Amino acid sequence: MSRRPTNWQPSGALPEWLDPILSPLIHHYLVVKEAWLEYTMIYQNKNHVDLVNRQVGPFFGLIQRLLQDWIPLTIARFFDSSKTGKSDNLSLWQLLDVIAANENGAFLNEVRDMLMSANDQAWPVRDYRNKIVAHLDKAIVVATFNRTAVVMSVNVDSIVQAIHAIGEILGRIESEYRGRAEYSSSARTESIAMPLLNILGGKVPVTVPNA
Repeated sequence: MSRRPTNWQPSGALPEWLDPILSPLIHHYLVVKEAWLEYTMIYQNKNHVDLVNRQVGPFFGLIQRLLQDWIPLTIARFFDSSKTGKSDNLSLWQLLDVIAANENGAFLNEVRDMLMSANDQAWPVRDYRNKIVAHLDKAIVVATFNRTAVVMSVNVDSIVQAIHAIGEILGRIESEYRGRAEYSSSARTESIAMPLLNILGGKVPVTVPNA
């Protein structure tokens, strides 16, 4: 993921060593969360699907296929390693490394445990990205259609769980630092990420086809 989206601005409410990583990650989280909610609102409603298919069927199908790849791809990038060679990756593991360089004790352990749990929850999405979307390995793709490949199934639950886990980590980190006295003078009282968990929370009643 890009380190600074085009509309990224320093918040002024977080420590300088954290803001350039945490704020862009929150931005990407908001983007993928919004895309997923829009996707579910359209594809869970048969009337919406039938209407759009009658008007712009081929284009509508193209958008569906693109989103079915883009959403897992974006989610998986949150869990990329902190570095590729000598280059830093904008990922949750890079965020953990930065916190570890400036923190120790209970909070660091809490974040590390949350990330390890989230990494496990996101495994189906990461596996799909690694074996299908990112490389388009023809042997695996063919084997997948023949139901002989060992590729984790990506469905509504796995997407919701991964997005929820990402939001929990980002919200916990943001609320921790915005709540500390040394940063509280310019900090906002609300968190960017945490309220979104009320929207997701693993409780979205959707019937979207498996990606």
